[in-house]
Amino acid sequence: MKRGKPLAAAQLYRHCDPAIFSFESTAELDRRTSIPGQQRAIEAIQFSMESEPDGFNLFVLGSAGSGRHHLVRQILEQQAAARSAADDWCYVNNFANPQKPRALRLPAGWGNDFKKEIEQLIEEAGNAISAALESEDFQTRQQAIEEEFKEQQSDSFNQIKAHAEARKIAIVETPTGFTFTPLLKGDDGREAEFDNLSEQQKLQIQKDIEELSLELRRFLQSTPKRLHEARRRSRELEQEVSRLTLGGLTDEIFRKYRDHAGVMTHLQRMQSDIVEHVELFRTTPEQKNQMLMSLLEGQAQGGSTQRSAVMQRFEINLLIDHNDHRAAPVVFEDHPTFSNLIGRVEHQARMGVLTTDFHMIRAGALHRANGGYLVLDVRKVLLQPLAWEGLKQALKSRQIKIRSLGEDLSLISTASLEPEPIPLRVKVVLMGERIYYYLLQKHDPEFQELFKVAADFEDDFERNDHNSRLFAHLIAEYVSEDKLRPLDKFAVARLLEESSRHAGDAEKLSGQVRYATDIVREAHYWAGKRGKDVIGSDEIQSAIDARIRRVSRIRDRMQEEMLRDTILIATAGVCTGQVNGLSVLQLGEYA
Repeated sequence: MKRGKPLAAAQLYRHCDPAIFSFESTAELDRRTSIPGQQRAIEAIQFSMESEPDGFNLFVLGSAGSGRHHLVRQILEQQAAARSAADDWCYVNNFANPQKPRALRLPAGWGNDFKKEIEQLIEEAGNAISAALESEDFQTRQQAIEEEFKEQQSDSFNQIKAHAEARKIAIVETPTGFTFTPLLKGDDGREAEFDNLSEQQKLQIQKDIEELSLELRRFLQSTPKRLHEARRRSRELEQEVSRLTLGGLTDEIFRKYRDHAGVMTHLQRMQSDIVEHVELFRTTPEQKNQMLMSLLEGQAQGGSTQRSAVMQRFEINLLIDHNDHRAAPVVFEDHPTFSNLIGRVEHQARMGVLTTDFHMIRAGALHRANGGYLVLDVRKVLLQPLAWEGLKQALKSRQIKIRSLGEDLSLISTASLEPEPIPLRVKVVLMGERIYYYLLQKHDPEFQELFKVAADFEDDFERNDHNSRLFAHLIAEYVSEDKLRPLDKFAVARLLEESSRHAGDAEKLSGQVRYATDIVREAHYWAGKRGKDVIGSDEIQSAIDARIRRVSRIRDRMQEEMLRDTILIATAGVCTGQVNGLSVLQLGEYA
């Protein structure tokens, strides 16, 4: 039987020569975006991010700890920096149909200014309109309308009264209305009894009363019409005064937003609604007294209830504000529920009843990432009810339509809002284990349509001088980000050796970036305990030894049983009917 050539211990472990590094510590190295050995994945990510057609969203495959989040974040931030900031979005009251609030698009950073301008406009409009409606000129014109109505009423009634007096009939006002009674006088000038009159006189009186009753009935029937006409003229006068007052206040804001059709439409509708509901701005005597009492008591918010109601009708719900942003948004959503993705409409309990309005519309991750990039963990998305379906529907329709999850599942029937959908332009990045990619590709026909690009991260990569230097730059970047002590080149060399051992191949380096960076973080602790400003190879070794010791209890027990011959393992010699075997036991992080 031919026997294999035994391996020397030196052949089982490949040392790293620190001389391949030109630095003394990682503090001298610049930051690099690239992770060594992941060029294939980097090319796929860049292609997806630069592709404009729909459906070229990205799925990043790879095991946890491969540095995929770190690399994707860096590439996305670089891509985002080359693009302008996304638009601001806000919801406003739909005066024609409050159940369907309207969405307004504004350039980045304009949303907050627009909100403040509207609040200031409403405040100024309230003061100006209230003052105009209390002015002497307005009161005189309105009083003229009232006097004209009263004069018409008086003339008509006096005409009926004159007709009655001419026929010797009196109009008597009673608790139930008006009635007619004849003025009877005999030949001697004294009052006569109706029963003593002749039949012809009785018939004439009854006829006169019927004619007068008809005339009075027509007068009473025409009174509401005259009153309505007087109120109409009074309201038209209020609206005319309000329209003229608003004109001077809105000129500036109309000029500023004249190139934004949606905003201009809303401003015009808001102006019309203010004129139509001018009574909201009128201060009643009771409110004046309340304001006076509040001022006397030292409260500055007299009449705040009325002002609050007016402001709520016209103010802006600023959904997305990019005031402080100079680049396209990059959003990592850690809790991708249905509502957290597409937004939600909140409700408030008032007097035992759930109510809502456009102020309670809240943005989701798709709103925040609109015009930029959204990164999601595919496992978390799939675990949330309807989150995956909601995401696909938004990507297919290219719009964000806020709706209630309870309504979709027919769990509740509470009346809610139907906000106007917002156009969606976003690049979505899903990250997860390979099994999720292959299962979705096989069982979900829409997946391949929406996620056409896959970036597959390597589990390990070739160990050569070039990749070793890239590895050093990568470690330097993590050290800088986490504000750790720098590593000298001997520490980096020892870390490379451990990475190769972790890969299980002397010719490879492990793609598990997290494993290496966790060792560096522990080495930072040991360097601190030893009073060192730079992490050396001894600190790296101490971190490795400490990690092994923490999880080696079972290994130590098994070795103890071997030494006690409880577990028998033959590693030499010949035995009939026995086959040599090698097995590796792994529990958690240790094998």
